[in-house]
Amino acid sequence: MQIKINADSEIIAYAVIGDVENGITVECDVVPENFEADFKPLYFVYKDKKIGINENYKEPNEEQTKAPIKRIEQLENAVLEILIGGDV
Repeated sequence: MQIKINADSEIIAYAVIGDVENGITVECDVVPENFEADFKPLYFVYKDKKIGINENYKEPNEEQTKAPIKRIEQLENAVLEILIGGDV
């Protein structure tokens, strides 16, 4: 398995098959059984060549997850206005 970590050693992505850009190869025996089922970016950390649960992990709140979606909708509408030449 390959994992990608941030500056705080939090796992932000992984690949079972193939590679992750700038990934770290980890042996299967250090991967918790629940890793794939419970994976969320930042939920696990990689320290001392072991994977564990991040004690500092916080679930994203609803506002954090809605803001990017709202922005995408705004951008989609702007593109449609440009393409069809009017208000959407």
